[in-house]
Amino acid sequence: MTVGQWQPYQERFPGPGHTAVGDLRVYSDLHSPQLGSRRDLVVCLPPSYRHTTLAYPVIYMMDGQNLFDEATAHAGEWQVDETMARLAAEGVEAIIVAVANGGDRRTDEYSPFSIPGEGGGQAQQLAQFLIESVVPLVESDFRVHSGRQNRFLFGSSLGALFSLYLLHERPDQFGGAGLMSPSLWPAGYAIFPYLRDRPATQARIYLDVGTRELSGRFAFLRLHWPSRQYRQAAARLYALLAAREPAANLHFVIEPGARHGEAAWARRLPAALRFLLANPTG
Repeated sequence: MTVGQWQPYQERFPGPGHTAVGDLRVYSDLHSPQLGSRRDLVVCLPPSYRHTTLAYPVIYMMDGQNLFDEATAHAGEWQVDETMARLAAEGVEAIIVAVANGGDRRTDEYSPFSIPGEGGGQAQQLAQFLIESVVPLVESDFRVHSGRQNRFLFGSSLGALFSLYLLHERPDQFGGAGLMSPSLWPAGYAIFPYLRDRPATQARIYLDVGTRELSGRFAFLRLHWPSRQYRQAAARLYALLAAREPAANLHFVIEPGARHGEAAWARRLPAALRFLLANPTG
């Protein structure tokens, strides 16, 4: 069944090789005047969506290409669709909105700060796209609980940096964020002085990091950012947040041996979603 311009995933991407499961809908080439580009969205609906009149919280997830389908993922998928199906059996349900990254412009869009030689600095435009275009579209076409307490952000690496930034830039719009293996290094860790000037969000924040972030395919980066720097930066972020946010709103995980990649994020995803959705608000 097509809803508005949302097309069933299996119709949009027919043929073998695709691993997406469940009730997924695709909005192709949504124009973003803020970014001057077009972007695909994929919505993953809860198993109960077709059979009830319930409304649901919404999680807006970055790097949408990597969440559901091996055929579109950069280096393996997060298995968000399979995870949501399992969590539904526990009574944990939400609508997932996967927002595709900008490809070669990913660093530009996910970093709030300019990085010499690497780009960055366009996070504000991406934030405007989400708030002005994506959220209204989703809330008009699907049964959602509106209001900031029912909207969450989620990302990994630079996607986590962007989610952290947007949560603090617009705490009136979002009530929580999942931050996996956040890349906090851009512009000399400029996120920390930025955060020091922001008030508490009163939001739910899940944060995690592995002890071997820069191993495997990212080993070449250890010359610049040893894995311990990832851990230290994440611990520094947690300390900053813990000094002003309610303790019950924070959850920090350090996974021994975990690397920087989709396999680790998929493994930690169920616990992250359980935490963020522990107190749904109707």
